[in-house]
Amino acid sequence: MWAVYGYEGYVAAKKYDGAWPAVWDEAVIYTPGKILNNTDNSPPSVVVDGKGVVHVVYGTSFADRSGRSMPRIEYSHSNPDLTFTVGVNLDPSNGSLLIGNYYPTISLETSTDSLYVMWLQSDTTLTPKTVMGRKCVSGTWSAMTIEPQTSFTKQYMTSIYSVSGVFKICWQWTQNVTVPIDVMFDNIPIPEFSDLALPMIGFVVTFAVYRQRSRKECKPS
Repeated sequence: MWAVYGYEGYVAAKKYDGAWPAVWDEAVIYTPGKILNNTDNSPPSVVVDGKGVVHVVYGTSFADRSGRSMPRIEYSHSNPDLTFTVGVNLDPSNGSLLIGNYYPTISLETSTDSLYVMWLQSDTTLTPKTVMGRKCVSGTWSAMTIEPQTSFTKQYMTSIYSVSGVFKICWQWTQNVTVPIDVMFDNIPIPEFSDLALPMIGFVVTFAVYRQRSRKECKPS
């Protein structure tokens, strides 16, 4: 059993194997800089796959020149020797933008061990407004297509721990900071029938043409 936790900007982990390690004996996943708010507004989220690998996402202590917390979302996983890999920035495109990423959450699709990571991206006032996401399929990270929702302040994002089937991956967050505060839910959409119809129609047409040609070739002279 694993415990992954954040404190004073640090992200760390301990493994229970019949007994917990000593208080000072922990695997450090992330060491912060001067700004320590990241474990408050972007705490770690974790899943463990079928091979026992621990997958963690968390916010860093990145800040602007004024000292405002502007976390970057990083991903790390465990090694067999109970250490963790160096963090990978999941949103490198925002490096030059005055925005922050908050409340990361990770989900596991158990039939393939694919990972799905969502977080809340801020506007230039550092107000979380937009749901963002990336997925890791067969070891490759790529962007998730999520319908933009940028009209309300969002907080406290979380997602399903694990589920079999990509279209069951889902997440929720709170919306608004004054009453009424709503709890919102979203998920990876199932493709519309029209999106699947063209390939099917193409197959039917190809089959019909092939069948017609076969009949012509087999027709006696």
